[in-house]
Amino acid sequence: MKKVFSLIAVAMVAVAMTACGGDKTENGGSSTPSTNPDPDPIAETDALTETSWHQLEGDELMIDPYRDVDIQFEKNHYCFYWDNNHMSEPANNISGYGSYTYDEATASGTATLKDQNNDQPMGTATFTISGNQMEFTFQGTTYHMTKR
Repeated sequence: MKKVFSLIAVAMVAVAMTACGGDKTENGGSSTPSTNPDPDPIAETDALTETSWHQLEGDELMIDPYRDVDIQFEKNHYCFYWDNNHMSEPANNISGYGSYTYDEATASGTATLKDQNNDQPMGTATFTISGNQMEFTFQGTTYHMTKR
């Protein structure tokens, strides 16, 4: 059984090596350019891509009462929003998703969000960034968030 696995592993390596090689020219060189193109040329990124921001109000150990509001920015201008509000009874947890725009020249943008539970529009948030601080305004409330 070990020999079978060894043979399969050797065959896989051989196939991988042949599949990765470019076309050969007459002098043995490769006609494939040596630069690697972007692995995902469709993915749109900006200065916010793969960053997360939050504001924590109340107990740092997240023992009631507390409120933690977060926004996360991803590739292709997707974003995710959470508002875990444990400042009153009963606790209110909201999560949303959507798309965002960001203008690096003005360090400002918008996020259009939908409720993650029912896909209904939640509204549009506006935000401005200064260093590791973000002023995030959504549904009439302004949050002062810090980059994580």
